[in-house]
Amino acid sequence: MNKFLALSLLALICCHNFATNPELYEYLKKNAPYKIYKPEENPFRNWTDDELRNLCGDIPPEKKVQEKPKVEYIKDTDVPEEFDSRKNWENCVQPIRDQESCGSCWAFAASTTLSWRLCITTSGDKNFMLSPQDLVSCDENDFGCNGGSMVNAWYYLLNTGIVTDTCYPYESGSGSVPACRKTCVNEEEWVKYKAAEANVFYGPDQFKEEIQKNGPIHTHFAVYEDFFSYSGGIYKHVSGGLAGWHAVPILGWGVEDGTKFWIIQNSWGDSWGENGYFRIAEGECSVDEEAHAGGPYLELN
Repeated sequence: MNKFLALSLLALICCHNFATNPELYEYLKKNAPYKIYKPEENPFRNWTDDELRNLCGDIPPEKKVQEKPKVEYIKDTDVPEEFDSRKNWENCVQPIRDQESCGSCWAFAASTTLSWRLCITTSGDKNFMLSPQDLVSCDENDFGCNGGSMVNAWYYLLNTGIVTDTCYPYESGSGSVPACRKTCVNEEEWVKYKAAEANVFYGPDQFKEEIQKNGPIHTHFAVYEDFFSYSGGIYKHVSGGLAGWHAVPILGWGVEDGTKFWIIQNSWGDSWGENGYFRIAEGECSVDEEAHAGGPYLELN
């Protein structure tokens, strides 16, 4: 009987990860200012810690390999207390995607941001999702499912561009990266949509002015173990070690009960968080230190 109990306990311990750790769950239940999943309901309950870490595919700042683009930004816009791209440009809302078991958040954040901006700039005429797979398979300065950086992704968008998602669908969800394609999987014409510029923005003031003027921007933040338990509300890091860096588009901001927050579109499917989105407190986890974005180049080739 003792041997059986020991094996049962060992099996339970082996099945725990950041998302289902009972000690962390009990601690967060008492101390987290945001909603959390019960371990048995967590979307990541069957993942390993390494698989969770791999979701965080943004290369940390000190490992970036391209020179940062620079832009002089002058604040000249009144910034409201609340702003949401989903409401301001209702006809340009981009769908929630799922990167699955691939560290391709960097590619989803970049392609989603440019998709938003292409739709906004053309007043809804070009409202379609651009291909993260184009970046994952073809951007030689980044590392596919093993991660990538904001700088390199926008360098690729500026100089090479990406095709539509229907032309080049996502196929790296299993963690494998197929060779770079040069033709569409369907009858579409192979058209590259480029960024006209690749600007960098620093701090909440520049973030807010740029989002309000031109649409979502591509940022990254430090992901800690407790973030995998998040199910809603305004996230603030409470407990757990660093799991990695994650790239996401910021859509807007707001204030709730005196706490300023960012509205962010994630790439973990629409059953996660707040229907695929999440809110994070301003200044939390380096989320508003640096972001990249640029408008679309409309003379296509």
